[in-house]
Amino acid sequence: MAASHGQASVVDDMLNWWSGWSQDLKIEALRVADHKVMFTDDIPKYEGVEYVNQQLLISSLIDARADPNSCPHCNTPLIITVACNSNLTGALKTLLEKGADPNKTNESGLSALHVLTEPVEIRQMGGGPFIINETAIHLLLQYKASVSQPDSAGECPIHWASYGFSLRLFHIYLYSHPGPDQDNLLRLTNNNGETLLHFAAAGCRTEVMEYLLSKGLDVNATNSNGWTPLMCALTPIDRSTCWTTNIKTLANAIQSAHLLLSHGADPNIVTDEGWTPLHVLALYLDVAGKAEEFAKDLISRGADPEARALLLSPPSSVPRSYYVCWSMPWGYRLRGVMADPPAKKWIVRSNMMPLHWAAERGAVGVIKALLSSGVDVPAMDVDGTSPAKMAAESKFLEGKPDLVKEIINLFGSEEYTDLPVNIKTVGCVDFEFIFSLVASLIRREFPICPPPNNPLSKYPPPNKPPPNDPPPNDPPPNDPPPNDPSLHDTPRSTSRIEVRLFNTICSFTMAALSEGVFTSRQFTFGIGENNVEVTVHAAAIAKQSQALDRLINGPMEEGQTGIARLEDVREDTFVRVCQFAYTGDYETPVFIQRPESGLPDKPSSIWSPPNVDANEPGKMVDEPEPEPAEPVPEPAEPEAELDVWSSFGAKRHKKPKKSSKSRVLRDSFDKKDFDIETPRLGAKYRCEVRQNSTAEEDYTAVFLGHARLYVFADKWGIEALKTLSLHKLHQTLRTFTLYSARLSDVVELIRYTYAHTPDLDHEMDALRSLVMEYLTCEVTYISQSSEFDPLVEQGGPFARDLVHKMMKRIG
Repeated sequence: MAASHGQASVVDDMLNWWSGWSQDLKIEALRVADHKVMFTDDIPKYEGVEYVNQQLLISSLIDARADPNSCPHCNTPLIITVACNSNLTGALKTLLEKGADPNKTNESGLSALHVLTEPVEIRQMGGGPFIINETAIHLLLQYKASVSQPDSAGECPIHWASYGFSLRLFHIYLYSHPGPDQDNLLRLTNNNGETLLHFAAAGCRTEVMEYLLSKGLDVNATNSNGWTPLMCALTPIDRSTCWTTNIKTLANAIQSAHLLLSHGADPNIVTDEGWTPLHVLALYLDVAGKAEEFAKDLISRGADPEARALLLSPPSSVPRSYYVCWSMPWGYRLRGVMADPPAKKWIVRSNMMPLHWAAERGAVGVIKALLSSGVDVPAMDVDGTSPAKMAAESKFLEGKPDLVKEIINLFGSEEYTDLPVNIKTVGCVDFEFIFSLVASLIRREFPICPPPNNPLSKYPPPNKPPPNDPPPNDPPPNDPPPNDPSLHDTPRSTSRIEVRLFNTICSFTMAALSEGVFTSRQFTFGIGENNVEVTVHAAAIAKQSQALDRLINGPMEEGQTGIARLEDVREDTFVRVCQFAYTGDYETPVFIQRPESGLPDKPSSIWSPPNVDANEPGKMVDEPEPEPAEPVPEPAEPEAELDVWSSFGAKRHKKPKKSSKSRVLRDSFDKKDFDIETPRLGAKYRCEVRQNSTAEEDYTAVFLGHARLYVFADKWGIEALKTLSLHKLHQTLRTFTLYSARLSDVVELIRYTYAHTPDLDHEMDALRSLVMEYLTCEVTYISQSSEFDPLVEQGGPFARDLVHKMMKRIG
């Protein structure tokens, strides 16, 4: 516990007081000390002294014989874990100084220099952005870390550096060895004969490629299954060594291939699998036909346009959204996939020409080049499948009917020229899914009968229509008359809802289309303890923050499977997050109508929001509300100030009373402004807040709904949602009527806020600040709640902040 909180002096004392601590316990303390800055639940912002304490703590534990080379976290050495966060270079330095092995590897044989060829997190709590940790690289090299130490596949850090580094960073690895050894480094191969040039070509690192070629590396070197650097350059590898680098594009591949060809690369290469440069070039989606000239160049150089080979395709069980980002294995890795395709989620189709490959992937440029070379268009594969049929049935081209028709027209096939366009998908947009999703997200505002088993539709409609909402029985002028027979085609009978729903979809569909939201794959979140599945467009959520983008599009299991669990999030909270992601706004949570029998026996008291009255922020009086007091007449002109005694009882000539501290505080709270520039819907029915009107309206769910959204947005770094939730909570509190029966609603908001927000060192969390400012204004009344005293008696940050605020009020 002391180690996890960075208490270096306490840990040192405990180690000195007793020598019986077990080795396992010391290793665990060392592990949490190394992870302190990254994984604490308090989410603080650490300053320099915290990192110093961390280094002292690590030093003390290692001096007490904690093993610096232990692997307590998923068999990963501490040296690798620490190197993977740029904020922990001090901890890395301490581990190295205390004898940690810079070449310690994980179970796959990877060392810290292997993993540092990928960018690492720069923020203290993760979530991006990412940088190459050059400081850690230099530290490791200073302590004799090896760039030539192979992993289990015989791949050395220098291989990975050529694959993922710029030339400058590659030279850092290369120059770590003295001159005579550099030539040996440049000629290192892995267990399958792949050279540094193979790796640089696979990563399309043209500067590194030029350097390696200048050093004499063989441009036509083949690996164990016949792959040359040219094949590596042209194969559509989805990413470089890590997910954060740019996706390898068709332009990258062609540029790298041109470079290799200019140095004598053989375009007639055929791998052991029968693959040629034309086959792998045909794997890129190329609607504009940009690869046509390069494909013609390959053919003119002797590449066989009718060579047949095994084609790898994802199985039909894979969701369509994954096809657009499905990359190919390259080099010896392809041999492993071919040996057991089902285990790797691939299906193999034999006897396929480049034309078949291009038809399935939408490689228009390659198709045009092949057709101009005179290839046999009607050619079938062994299953009797023509290129036209490949295009018509391609999972990669679903949602692209115009492209499919263009490709079929290029083939001149009459069998598929009249293919129907799927009305559910236009330009990759699945409108059936969009319609159902939007209907679900706004279900509580528009009470359409929800489809079965739709978790987004399970929440009841509000107790009453929003302010300014037309009465339910008064349809807008543009709606069909109530006796329109079209209204009786389905169980629901409110065409007004259909019009509003359609307008809502249209109001944000165009903006979302321009951002690629609806063309993205679908992603499923398992929400809450019951793991309720909510499926959304990946881009809609990923674009909200870097942390969510990493979760959805990153290399971890969630990003690869398209499924993530959020066990600590309520279903209704996540629904509102989705509303915000799609529309820029979210629906205000609904109050609970309490029966009068559930209210206190004593007469209710009320505090109304300030209006024309007064000297105090509010006044507790018995219900019913009294008639407003007659206002004091304004003097016609300024009166001379009289002595307080001579003016006693003379109301008209009384010296004007100054505003009280509480009134000043209340005015300041009411005038708070939040810069909400979110792209909210321009529809008539917006999700605005409302004022409570009776003591039976329990606003606990309303307060906590906004607060939970803030907590979610703060955790995942969604700044716009944080601001909007604060704005809505502020507007709700500003107009909230403090009935005595509803004081507990505010107390519950305070309790939740301090239980779920961080205690920062140099500033107060924004939600805490807002709630505390409101409490300071109305503490006289809120403190009358029976639940308030226990909250104060708990002490802690709440009691501290309350005292500080009250001192400012008194002062």
